[in-house]
Amino acid sequence: MNAGRKRLVLGSRRAVTMVAAVTALLMPAGLLSVPPALADPPNSERPKVADHEKPVPGHDLKVRPRKTDPAQPLPAAKAAWPEPGAAEVDVPSGGKDAGARAGKLPIQVLPPGKPLPAARAVPVADRVRVQVLDRQTTRRLGVDGLAFTVARADANALGRARVRLDYSKFAQAFGGAYGARLRLMQLPQCALTSPEKPECRTGEPVTTDNDAASKTLTADIEAAPYGSSGARTATAGQNATLLVAAASSDSSQGDYKATSLEASATWSAGGNAGDFTWSYPMRVPPVPSGLTPKVAISYSSASVDGKTATAMVSRRGPAKVSTCGPVTSSGATSRVRTTARPRMNGKTRRVTSAGVTTTRP
Repeated sequence: MNAGRKRLVLGSRRAVTMVAAVTALLMPAGLLSVPPALADPPNSERPKVADHEKPVPGHDLKVRPRKTDPAQPLPAAKAAWPEPGAAEVDVPSGGKDAGARAGKLPIQVLPPGKPLPAARAVPVADRVRVQVLDRQTTRRLGVDGLAFTVARADANALGRARVRLDYSKFAQAFGGAYGARLRLMQLPQCALTSPEKPECRTGEPVTTDNDAASKTLTADIEAAPYGSSGARTATAGQNATLLVAAASSDSSQGDYKATSLEASATWSAGGNAGDFTWSYPMRVPPVPSGLTPKVAISYSSASVDGKTATAMVSRRGPAKVSTCGPVTSSGATSRVRTTARPRMNGKTRRVTSAGVTTTRP
């Protein structure tokens, strides 16, 4: 029986060996076989973007060298204030352009214009005395300009005359178009003796014609009588009309007035919800299509403001604050984009605003 068992064991081993050999021969043959080629399904390639714009033929241009600026910097402006002095001159009786210069002073005396019907009757002066004050006296008056007096010398009464001041030599004494902003003002006579008093520094504007081309100030004034005090200076006599050429806040070349502090923002509160809203409109540049977007900085207590959103984001990561601040948001809902495409005959502009695109040549 033992011999028979050995015979069965040997027979099973031989069968296993044969199966393994056959499998080892068949597996490489299956791996060497090539599968048949299959066709790609339709519309399986990447879609192509259609470009409706025709290409424009062109070529690169060489960069031209930048030319040097031949203009030379001008020298700094110099102000030559007129020397103090006094002179008497007869009032011309000719046309309105006929003037007589008062000595070496930069002041001309002309015949006055016709008075207004509602104005008081003041006779025309035949002779006037003009005096330019020195710089120290002008500074005591609190004026950064020129001060001079005009007095009637032919009678002991008021007299009308027209004066013309040439400010060409000190037109650039200060910045901001100083010459174009010059005006004539009349100060009280007490300003020469008591300039520290506020009532003596309060002047009245005189209707002045400022000719920026010829750099002259022309005005009709009422000259006070020089009197018989015998004093030859305006400080001692006080009988003269005191005029100062001072700069105002605006001219034909610009406005230097202080901006108004009026509130531009709008707000509202109340209602059953207790909502508080605040909005500040902002100016935007115009666009060719006319579709100007509306940009505003707004706040509403009933909505999730920027501060709450920032606090929520900061718990999960770094805080993100808007450009308008932590509690406000920008109300810009549209955008403006201008692009240029070169063409053979010009340029095309595209403007997109509030979802609308317009094309203009």
